[in-house]
Amino acid sequence: MSWPDVVFGAPLLRGLDERGRGEVAAAGALVEVGPGEPVYHAGEPADAFFVVARGAAVVQGTRRGEAAPRVVRRVERGECFGEEAALLGGGERSLEARADGPTQVARVPLVVFERAARRAGGQALLDRLDRAMRRSGARDLLATASFARLMPAAALEPLLDALEHRRLARGEALYRVGDPARDLWFVVDGMLQIQSEDERSEEHTSE
Repeated sequence: MSWPDVVFGAPLLRGLDERGRGEVAAAGALVEVGPGEPVYHAGEPADAFFVVARGAAVVQGTRRGEAAPRVVRRVERGECFGEEAALLGGGERSLEARADGPTQVARVPLVVFERAARRAGGQALLDRLDRAMRRSGARDLLATASFARLMPAAALEPLLDALEHRRLARGEALYRVGDPARDLWFVVDGMLQIQSEDERSEEHTSE
């Protein structure tokens, strides 16, 4: 089944060449989703993003301290969602998405998309698209942070502008005792250990 033009007119995909579009369509899928049905669940591998070809979808997440998920944003025809895949690098999703009425979505595998974007426009295009995906994905994830309930959505924009994304290997230090305390860090995927020493130089660990 050929993909509708509206999919390749999405901001993330419109820079692909004809060959890249063919590769993305061959590796991806057009999926029909009924009203209220999931496009993806929290806990699934974050290895793709999606474009609404027809209908609409809602992205949902549960804020810390709350029991029920809430809508993070509504996504309409020609718009992308699931961009947190660019942040998680194959990790597990913490958000879910559901169809808001009869909906058709295009599933775009991240690895195939990145290869096609690099060939179509070089590293500069890939970097630009990667920044756009990371920003959108970070906006969705931050909306589920506990502090987000105290902030209007517009107030997150300056924070998104200043974000720095870091990927750490097991055992690698994010910061150490004595480093300047200038940054606030959010764990997107995985787990950090916070270690401190008391007056007797005994190490204590919290997660």
